[in-house]
Amino acid sequence: MTADLLAQVEQVNPCAAPAGADAVGDVAALLAAARGLAESMSGEWRLLNLAEAAEAASLVEDLSRITGYLQLLLAGAIERHRPAETLGTTPAPPGTAASELRATDTDSHSGASAAVGAAGTASQGRSREFREFRSTADFLRARLRISRGEAKRRLGLAAAILPGSSITGHPLPPPFPLLADTCARGLLSISGAELIVQSLEQAEPRLEADALESMEEQLAAVGARQDHDFLFRTAQHWLALLDQETPPDEKELTRFQGIFPGRRRNGLNHLHIYCTGEQHEALTTAMNSGANPRAEAARMIPSNEDAADCSRGNLATSDTGPAAPGPAEPQGAPDPQGASENNSNPAGTVLGSASAPVSGPTRPQQLLNGLLGAVRAGLASGGVPAAGGLRPQVMVNISHEALLAGLPTRVEPL
Repeated sequence: MTADLLAQVEQVNPCAAPAGADAVGDVAALLAAARGLAESMSGEWRLLNLAEAAEAASLVEDLSRITGYLQLLLAGAIERHRPAETLGTTPAPPGTAASELRATDTDSHSGASAAVGAAGTASQGRSREFREFRSTADFLRARLRISRGEAKRRLGLAAAILPGSSITGHPLPPPFPLLADTCARGLLSISGAELIVQSLEQAEPRLEADALESMEEQLAAVGARQDHDFLFRTAQHWLALLDQETPPDEKELTRFQGIFPGRRRNGLNHLHIYCTGEQHEALTTAMNSGANPRAEAARMIPSNEDAADCSRGNLATSDTGPAAPGPAEPQGAPDPQGASENNSNPAGTVLGSASAPVSGPTRPQQLLNGLLGAVRAGLASGGVPAAGGLRPQVMVNISHEALLAGLPTRVEPL
């Protein structure tokens, strides 16, 4: 069984893939062979010893790497045809508002010049056509039954490891040729290629061309021989060696700086903030204003009047005795539930109270409150522009009956 699997894997040669109908036929034959292998192995996998199972798993993993490279190849081939612009575009169906508006516009502009009329008709036709796919990623999602994120990932990796073409049609080398060669030989998985591409793009603005090529060569070699975790640590080591003291240039700021929305979780919104050192210092100063323990302690210090009221209350209690009369418990009375041993109430609290005091907000919550307080103060002073330069407005929906009921009745003079 292992020999059959090895023979099927060796038949795949991504470096010399045929074109046209031959490629589709070869892929269909390989798919049929893989399905037959899955059916036979589903009933015989318990009979494999350790060596056979490990060898078969290794071959299947090699096959998955080749399959991943083929996925990138075909994603790049589909992107070249622009399916969002050539497929799924139909005119507005008759009887709809779009078709009636198109006919009205055509009749009203029938007396215009030929050039202007042709341009207007073309623009109106494009705006009123029903496009099924907004992008190539949507086409891949519908055709391959994958997510939009997976489709975008394949298209991005295909653009990084596949050769392109200029405006005049001349071929261009891939952005990362060493990585492209490693992927073409089936030695690197899609996840490893994505990690290497992200690391190289992050290091590109801060490395020279020779150093960037050395980084690409080492990461490609590590990804072809080691596991993904070791590749991740190697990439992080390269990124740690970069010059972190140099301020980012305009290209890096345009690409990385800003506030990016994250995934909503447990009813809370998540934001990713990438800012410079000066911006981080300003944000930290605004946030720490709400988490200052001295300000909290100052708010809890009682005033002179409160202290005088407390002292008068203590004197009245000491003179009159207990507030509620009741039989005094004898000294040394047994505790039925061991309350004296397990008593965790602090001094000054009343036993048998309804509930323990609720703790205050945590430090992360205090930081958020401090930032929001600074933003609200800026909005109130008019120094920080709101949406469109307007103050935040409150919209209240009220019925006309409630509105009329709130109006004062007017008495007409006789």
